Amino acid sequence: MILPLVPTELAREPLLCAQSVALELETEVQAGDMGLETAHRAQLVLLPVELKKEIDLLKVENRNLQEKLQREICLKEDLEKVS
Repeated sequence: MILPLVPTELAREPLLCAQSVALELETEVQAGDMGLETAHRAQLVLLPVELKKEIDLLKVENRNLQEKLQREICLKEDLEKVS
């Protein structure tokens, strides 16, 4: 024989369901935050490597510009000698 649910039990059922959903969502959010934190840490680990590559490229560019400037200075001096 199935006993009918009393009103207080009927009121608890949606509450328990809502609590279960809330707990599930909270767990998912925390897991998502951990995933974002892990991804952020991975980006931070890679950042120095990327910055070093960029610095190395800028050093090469700087060296090339200095050499070009030196050549231009030499050409200007040669021109002044001829004039």
